[in-house]
Amino acid sequence: MILKRLGLGSLEGDFQSNSCKGSMILEESNVLLEEKHASMEELLQAFAVFDEDRDGLLSPEDLQSIMRKLDIKEGMRIEECCRMIRVYDEDGDDRISFYEFRRMFANVV
Repeated sequence: MILKRLGLGSLEGDFQSNSCKGSMILEESNVLLEEKHASMEELLQAFAVFDEDRDGLLSPEDLQSIMRKLDIKEGMRIEECCRMIRVYDEDGDDRISFYEFRRMFANVV
């Protein structure tokens, strides 16, 4: 259901059939998204999962790394990750700030 809201409904089975780590990330994301109002702490924790280089921004490379860990084929190419980032990149810097990340989740629930 969450992936459908994000426009990724066809990937739901892919997420569920992946490694233990990928499944754990999915489960935590589902819990966060299913709750009507995520706390600031929960959003910060979720952001930290994606922000692998810990620079405070989600880059296409950060997203690609997570997509690879989850074995999501649609995110294997950097061009695809750039396209996904652009959807929520409000300031045009080709990265997602925590503010943009928070607004993205507000649009999903």
